[in-house]
Amino acid sequence: MNKEEFGVLEFLNIGRVLSDCLDYCLSQGEDGKYSLEIRTNLGNRLKQLTREKSNFDINCDNNGDNGKQFKEEMGYFIDDVFSDNGRIVSITLDKKVHVEQSLVIELLTSIIKLRVYTESFINAGLKLLKDRDLLDADFENLVKADMLNYHSKASKVASIMLSNKFFEYRKNVQQVIQDYSRTHGGADPRKDPEFKLDDDPSIRMLRNEFEEISKDLNTAMHFGDDIEEFKLARQKVYDDFSFFSGKKRPTDVRVFINIFCTYFDRLIAVSQAELQRYSAIVNSETKQFVEELKKEAADKDTTKEETKEN
Repeated sequence: MNKEEFGVLEFLNIGRVLSDCLDYCLSQGEDGKYSLEIRTNLGNRLKQLTREKSNFDINCDNNGDNGKQFKEEMGYFIDDVFSDNGRIVSITLDKKVHVEQSLVIELLTSIIKLRVYTESFINAGLKLLKDRDLLDADFENLVKADMLNYHSKASKVASIMLSNKFFEYRKNVQQVIQDYSRTHGGADPRKDPEFKLDDDPSIRMLRNEFEEISKDLNTAMHFGDDIEEFKLARQKVYDDFSFFSGKKRPTDVRVFINIFCTYFDRLIAVSQAELQRYSAIVNSETKQFVEELKKEAADKDTTKEETKEN
């Protein structure tokens, strides 16, 4: 571990918190499903990593408009997710974690956008380390495991959210058709040239939400061109996307959707094991590095005191 790697590690740790927050996107409105202690720890960790004069703070200030926007959006995210009265994730009066269901798509979009910023700093740091021949193999493997784990997990979460939104859309379409039929003497709206699904505001909203999740899924999958298994999982998602436009008609929709949501499962499991393995190694090296920094600081203080006395 060296100072340059330590700086990149702080951004990597920010990225891990963001990745963990993906779980909130799948809460399904169940208060108490998530641990209050874990939320508190994640919030404290993210606030510590992005505090004033932190490596995050300094690098954002030194990177123009992009750094300024990253810093600003991170502040909004922390307020929305980790304050007691967070707009998206909050604490109920009976001390349970509550996720506002109407904002989970916004949460997914925010996480994915912040990870894009985070990874740009990580990749720039890695390039600098390689150019200076300072990149340790274990540290590089930790970054690779983190990237694969996050992109696989984000792709799975977005796939699940997309599937849920499809079923919600289908249910609403059926309701609109039934309402039309009931108010038009049993007539079939599909035979009415004046009938348009998009005239219903709920249908327009669901279409827009579906498109937003689709964009997030594409962003999450924009990775891994050198990883054959990730490329294969991504291609399966692209191939199955024709189902949502009506071109592919499986015999059992539920079974099809269940399979659609599993393409990244093996990658998540494999990368999680690698993440744990290299985290243990790098954490040990980091602990030793921090102790050395403390010793150096203490030695400098001692030298200063001796100089004053003389």
